Amino acid sequence: MSLLSRFLLIIPLALVPACASQGGDPVETAPAPEPSGQNARLDVRNRSSHDMDVYAVRSGQRIRLGLAPGGETTNFTLSPGIMTGGGNVWFEAVPTRQVGVDSGGNVRTDPVQARAGDVITLDVPPQ
Repeated sequence: MSLLSRFLLIIPLALVPACASQGGDPVETAPAPEPSGQNARLDVRNRSSHDMDVYAVRSGQRIRLGLAPGGETTNFTLSPGIMTGGGNVWFEAVPTRQVGVDSGGNVRTDPVQARAGDVITLDVPPQ
């Protein structure tokens, strides 16, 4: 292969990356899906001095949402998976440690049927 033939092969190969980066249609990305609505929220007002584990309860199944520290108000965003489905759901706060032999300490809401954008409040009284 002559020097001229090699040169003619190399030039087009060198131009391919340069041409590929210019012009042409830009890569289109799908727009992010718009949220269908705002998630429901649980506000836990823990007036107790005890930290509380917070649960969503549906059909006997407990789903831990997180910790509500004593003396603070904690907000939990409720995923659609927790709020959808048959039947009611209620929310329960359970002390992270045993408060007393007979005190129990668990606090529970009434059963609710929350929808997107709803705010449910769980008030834990002083203990």
